[in-house]
Amino acid sequence: MRSLLCVALAGLGCSSRVNSEYCQNHGTDHQYCPWLDAEVPDSQSLCLGAGSFTLCVDTPAAPVTLPTDLDTDLSTACLPAQPAMWKTAGQPDACIVVGTMVSINNVRAHGGRPLVVFASGTITVTGLDVSSTHSGSVGAGYDPSVCVAGAAPGSSTSGGGGGAGGTFYGGMGGAGGSANGGIVAGGMPGTAVTTMPELMRGGCPGQNGGNGAGGAGGGNGATGGGAVYLASGGQIDLSNATINASGAGGNGATVSNAGGGGGGAGGMIILHAATIGASNAKLLANGGGGGGFQVAAQPGADPNPTMPTMPAPGGTLGGGTGFGGPSNAQTGTGGTGGNGGGGGGGGGGYIQTNHVLGTTQVSPAAVMI
Repeated sequence: MRSLLCVALAGLGCSSRVNSEYCQNHGTDHQYCPWLDAEVPDSQSLCLGAGSFTLCVDTPAAPVTLPTDLDTDLSTACLPAQPAMWKTAGQPDACIVVGTMVSINNVRAHGGRPLVVFASGTITVTGLDVSSTHSGSVGAGYDPSVCVAGAAPGSSTSGGGGGAGGTFYGGMGGAGGSANGGIVAGGMPGTAVTTMPELMRGGCPGQNGGNGAGGAGGGNGATGGGAVYLASGGQIDLSNATINASGAGGNGATVSNAGGGGGGAGGMIILHAATIGASNAKLLANGGGGGGFQVAAQPGADPNPTMPTMPAPGGTLGGGTGFGGPSNAQTGTGGTGGNGGGGGGGGGGYIQTNHVLGTTQVSPAAVMI
C-alpha cells in the first residue's frame, strides 16, 4: 500500500501522513503532494517544508552543532543517504543535516552539494557562509549543471572581449565589454530563470574573458554562489546573524589587451519554519563584480556581507558592477576598452521565506510563499 507523505501547511510542520483526499484534490505536479505515490518507510515520520522542498526524515533524536568548516561532499555530519522523497522530487544530492535543535555558529560550508539543515525544534544561526570568492573558495552547491551559457566573448590578437556575468533568477548578469574599439564582441549572459525555482541549486558562473596577444591572458570567470535550505519545525533564530550565498568577483586579465572575467551570480537561500526571528539579520545572494581588462587590471569585488544592499564594484579598467536584484542585474555591463573589454557583473540569486523578515537586510528581495 502506498505511503502518504505530509505537506507543511501555513508555514508549520505536520505529522508524516495526510489523508489521500486532500492530496487528490490539490494535484501532484510539484505543488502540494508531489510524492503521493512514493514508497517511503514508515520510520520516516517527520516532514517539514512545502512543495518540492518538502523533506521527510526519521524523527531527530539529538541536537547537532555544525562544524565551523563543513565540506558538503565529505562531512560525516551529513546523512549517509538521500531521503527517498527528496530523490523522488528530483532534488540534487545534498548535505542534509538533521537534529532536534541545530546550532550554526559562524560556519563556512563549501563543496559540490547544497546544504540542507532540518530540525524538529530550533535552528540558531550566528553566521553561515555558502558564498564563493574570487580568491578561489567555492560555496556549497556552486555552478550547477543546469546553468546555460550565453555567447562567449571574442578573442583576437587585437584584443579580447570581456566575459559576461553569471545569471540565475529574475534578471541576466551583465554583458562583457567589447574590445578594440567595439570590433571584438564581449560575451553575452545566459538566459535567466523567470519562474520560482523548484530545486536546490547555486548561481551560475561568469564567463572567462577573451584572450588577447599570444592567444592568452583572458581573466577567469567567477564561480556562482552556493545554496542553503533551513527547515525547522519550531523557530529559525537569525537575530544579528548573516547568511551569505553570493557569487564571486571575476578575475582581471593578465595580458595587456585581453578581456576581464565575468562575475558569478548569487546563489540560493530558503527558509521555512513555524516562526522566524530575524531582527537585524543580513541575508544576501548577490552577484560579484566583473574583472577589469589589461594587464594592470584588478578582479571584481566579492559582495560585502556587512552591506548586503550595496553592489559589488567591478575591477579597475572596465570591470562591470555586480548586483543583487533582478531589476538592476543587467546594468553591470563591462567597460569597452581600446584594447580589451571588462567583465560583466554577476546577476542576483534567489531568496525564499515563508515569513516576513522584519528588520532584516535582504538582497535580492525575498520571495514569499
